[in-house]
Amino acid sequence: MPRSDLVWRIGSISFAYKDWRGVFYPPTVKPREYLTYYARQFDTIELDTTFHAVPPAERAAKWAEAVGSDFRFIAKIPKVISHEPGLESKGPQLIDFAEKLRPMRPKLALTLLQLPPTSGVEVAGPLNRLLDQVQHLLPIAVEVRHRTWFEGRALQALHDRGVTIVASDYKDRAQPIVGVRSLVYVRLIGEHERFLIKDHEQMDVQERLQWWVQQIEAKAAPNATVFATVSNDYAGHSPATVRRLRKIVGLPDTTPKPGSPEAQSLFE
Repeated sequence: MPRSDLVWRIGSISFAYKDWRGVFYPPTVKPREYLTYYARQFDTIELDTTFHAVPPAERAAKWAEAVGSDFRFIAKIPKVISHEPGLESKGPQLIDFAEKLRPMRPKLALTLLQLPPTSGVEVAGPLNRLLDQVQHLLPIAVEVRHRTWFEGRALQALHDRGVTIVASDYKDRAQPIVGVRSLVYVRLIGEHERFLIKDHEQMDVQERLQWWVQQIEAKAAPNATVFATVSNDYAGHSPATVRRLRKIVGLPDTTPKPGSPEAQSLFE
């Protein structure tokens, strides 16, 4: 029986995929309506588009206006900040990013700072100095991928300063949950570009999802909030995997019923 005290927020990584049209999105739903349609079924999204470019404030405002008050965004911090040299010098850029996202608050749950797989524990100092500049402005979660982070106490030190440490599931490894915490963030990624089309689940990940639920329940503090985001690369079609995980943890099925307005269009 799943822990009843946990608040689960489960969603996809991005939402605008052409392969979802006619499968997740009815043909009558226009691309500009995708986010509103998505938000009728799920309450969380991880925005990957912000990784590639800082959005103008007007776009951030439109995202916020497209969803209800209970919806939550996770915005990936731009790669010009996280993946280029000089991490501690990126404070002004990250402050500008925070300002651009201001229209999304209070619907902005987290920003994701994903370090490159080549960035080992040697960047712990620059990372902490960057966080000193911006942590009061943004709720930041950090994802590390280099093996040296898992050999000492650097991750625990980040956790101790209040940073959310991302747990993740890639093809070749699962990054476990660090420390007992009131906010848990798990990214279910799989293998990039594993599937040519992304309109249905093509792998059985039921047991893997159940394993992750066990790990989360063992580490989550009482009444913790759990964010779990799913990539299309995890099983082939993230909306179906999101629904599968929602069912495992006891959340209601939000699949539109045949013939309902949601199954046709929100805007007819």
